[in-house]
Amino acid sequence: MDLYRVGVPSIGEVWGKRFTYSRSSGGLGTGVYAFRDRAPAESNITRSSPGSELYVLENALENPVQPRTRDATDALARVSRYMDLLYGEDNSGEYTFDDAMARLESGMSPYASLTSFMSDTIGYGDGKPVLDPARTALFGTPELRERYGYDTEEFLLDFTRATRRAGNEYRRRSDTAVQPINVLLYPEYDGVAPVDGAGGNTGRHGCVVFKQKIDECVGRTTESFDEVPAERLNRCFTA
Repeated sequence: MDLYRVGVPSIGEVWGKRFTYSRSSGGLGTGVYAFRDRAPAESNITRSSPGSELYVLENALENPVQPRTRDATDALARVSRYMDLLYGEDNSGEYTFDDAMARLESGMSPYASLTSFMSDTIGYGDGKPVLDPARTALFGTPELRERYGYDTEEFLLDFTRATRRAGNEYRRRSDTAVQPINVLLYPEYDGVAPVDGAGGNTGRHGCVVFKQKIDECVGRTTESFDEVPAERLNRCFTA
C-alpha cells in the first residue's frame, strides 16, 4: 500500500512526549503518519499547507490493520488513550495492570481514575467502562477480528499486557518510546490504515507506519520528530 505524506516524513506521536491520554488524535501508533490516498493529501496542501511537498511512500504498508468505519477508528484511538491512563495509574499504585486484568478475567470492565481528571472528553476519569469502545474497535476492524474473533475481553487483556511491556521496554516520556498499540500489533501488522471514510484520509487520524519498521529501515533508533527522507524509506519499502 502506497501512502502520501505532506512534508518530509518524521516520527510522530512518541508515547508520553506527544501522545498521552489527554490527546484526542495520534492514538493509532507511534511512527510516520500519512494520507491513504493522493487526492486528500493534495487537498491538504492546497487548504492548509501551501508550499509543502507531497511525498509518495511506496509500498509503505504490507499488512496494516484497517478499521472500516470512523466509529471503529475513533474507538481504537480511544482505547489507546485509556491504556496511557492505566499506565499512569499503575505507576502510582492506585490501580494496577493486575487489577485491570483481574476484572477482565472476571467478565467485568476495567477502569482507571486519576484523582485530578474527570473529563467527559475521554470518559475514563470517572470510571466509565472501556469495554464499549474496545468492542466497537474490534467489531469494526477485520484484522483484529481475525486475531481475536469477537472476544473483547481477550483483546483488552492483550492490550493491557502490551502496555505493561511497552512501559518495561521503552521508557515513557523518552524521545524513543512507542505507544502500547505498536507493541500489541507489531510485527504481525506494520501499521494502521483506516479506509477512506474511516479516517485514513483525515488530518485527525490518517495512517501510520509503525516506528519499529522505520527503525529497521534506517538501521538506528529514531527519536521524536526525527526526519527520515522519503527516498531512504522507499529504498527499504521497495527492496
